Amino acid sequence: MRLFTSMDGVLWLALLFVIFAQTNCNRICDFKVRLTQTLHNEGFHRNLTYYIEYTSQGKINPYNGCSVGLEVVLPPGVYASPDQLASIKSKSIAVFKTNVNTESAAHEADIVIVHLLGTVYEGVAELSLPVHARYHAAVDEGTAATVVILPPRAYLNCGVNSLERCEEPPRETPAVNHFCAHVPQQRCPWRETPLDMSSGPLRWSVPVGDSGHLPLVASVSAAVAALGSFYLLYVIHCVTIRLRTARADKKK
Repeated sequence: MRLFTSMDGVLWLALLFVIFAQTNCNRICDFKVRLTQTLHNEGFHRNLTYYIEYTSQGKINPYNGCSVGLEVVLPPGVYASPDQLASIKSKSIAVFKTNVNTESAAHEADIVIVHLLGTVYEGVAELSLPVHARYHAAVDEGTAATVVILPPRAYLNCGVNSLERCEEPPRETPAVNHFCAHVPQQRCPWRETPLDMSSGPLRWSVPVGDSGHLPLVASVSAAVAALGSFYLLYVIHCVTIRLRTARADKKK
């Protein structure tokens, strides 16, 4: 009878452990992630910020201390500078997955892929990225070009095996997890999380020139250059005459 009671207690403890583990797994996999992306400042140089909220039904947020990863794709009309990020102190860690040519015009540039890394603290993570608008070629009746920045893909890393049972967000075609490029996907600690977007894609209006004004601008530029050259020659001529006059006076 005692053996039966002991075995019964062990089975009950095992059952409680399984229920607790399953409940905890369901809770941590019940992703409720809300992301707000914003462009701050004005002009050609702005700050792209991401405010991410991880909500949980329990008193203790299971995501606190987890690492956050955002895969940001900047369109050809916008770029981020690796040199600038290396020289400033930022709460976010930025890893560039593509080469960046900061001198290219929008019509010559490629997309820029950046991985932003941070940490969940009290259910919130804040990441930022300084971005710059590229030069856009003039067009007929041009006033502004609209650059669209799409929402990023979000990932979580809560340690080995913490999120391995969580399912990936449904997609029409399987997405590649670039946070584990050198690790088999089944061993990847980074799990993509679905996002509840509080705002849609960002639209950045970048001023562009009017190609219809090019003949006038070219004519005015040529005229200014010619006048400047003539004035410079006139000044040189006057200085030369003064020097000759001064030398002649000394000989007398």
